[in-house]
Amino acid sequence: MENLIRYLHKKTTNTWLSLTLSLSLIFLLWLRANPDLFIFGESYLSSWRYTHYLFSYESGFVKRGLIGELLSVLSIKPSYSTINYIAYSSVFILIFAVFFILKKLWDTNKNNYGFFLLLLFITTSPATLQHFFYDVGRFDIYIYTGVIALLYILDSVSTITKFLTVNLFLSLFILIHEAAFFIVAPMIFMYWYYKDSSKQSLALQIISFFFIFFLTYLVATNGDYTSLPLQAHVKKLVSNYGGKVVENSVAVIHKSDLQYNIYMTFERSFTLKRLLHHLIFLLCMLPSAYLLFGLYKKASQRITLEIKILLLSGMSPLALYPLGYDHFRWWSLAITNIMLIILFLCLNDKNISTMVFKYFEDKRKLVNLIIMLGFILGPLRVMTSFLFAENFI
Repeated sequence: MENLIRYLHKKTTNTWLSLTLSLSLIFLLWLRANPDLFIFGESYLSSWRYTHYLFSYESGFVKRGLIGELLSVLSIKPSYSTINYIAYSSVFILIFAVFFILKKLWDTNKNNYGFFLLLLFITTSPATLQHFFYDVGRFDIYIYTGVIALLYILDSVSTITKFLTVNLFLSLFILIHEAAFFIVAPMIFMYWYYKDSSKQSLALQIISFFFIFFLTYLVATNGDYTSLPLQAHVKKLVSNYGGKVVENSVAVIHKSDLQYNIYMTFERSFTLKRLLHHLIFLLCMLPSAYLLFGLYKKASQRITLEIKILLLSGMSPLALYPLGYDHFRWWSLAITNIMLIILFLCLNDKNISTMVFKYFEDKRKLVNLIIMLGFILGPLRVMTSFLFAENFI
């Protein structure tokens, strides 16, 4: 494995070979995450996720209706085949955004073997690109594409522009999915503070936080669909768009009870099957956790308190654990956050990037094992850990 990765790294010094290897890597990740698409022609866009694209503001404001409303404004009929095309296109746009950031680092570190290992570690993880390929069509994909754009913009604009941009992007994220407040908002606010901690900026950050918090509260509490009862709403959608409509998916925009959600999450969480999936997840991801903890331990004496809190903020999706039983989705998003933070820290601070790349080269045997494991395990799923675990649990 070590010899293969070193051989590939040497070949990437050529621009065309580098592009070919990047496209080959993306294809391999797609193939590993969506094998049934290539073998049987079966899309991984589930009916549950497809149904979310049918929500719009046709009968008034509704949470999670922004994407559907944009389709309506553009006169795009949300048939399953059309949404399938849009969903897969959105994954590739996200991947382009990720590789755009990697390219920025690559331009000044193409001969650095440690950076090449970091690149492979991030892209082959079961929790990052493979997860998004598997969970194709999820609104998380649109949010994370926006997050990468926002973090990149924050690197080079004025204080006022940061203020306006953060509020615009986060408002759009909340309208796409109200859980974005927990998934990405803490990381974005901490990254903003890391980039600009002046008194003026801090005041604007506090104002922005309360604005986004209030917006999230309004969307979550006033975004229910009230024009029709659930059954009548489902019947209308089925008549318009066919049998792919899922009642449980439609139910999320009807009157929901927070206490009931918490009760159902706990009830479904404390089962032997769910606990075994968590155990398998912990065992399989232990090498990655060990590697990242070692990196933090090595860097802890050299990085500021702001950076430490920024890294901690990346774990914010886990706050959704009691609110929804998509537990492995929350882990995927938390791990994705940590990867993005590491990338942007390397992009911003030469001392940090030098330390990170050296650490990865020093730990190359462990990194090689983790890269190989990433392909063997396949994507981290949503309510279960890995496909192989489902076959015997």
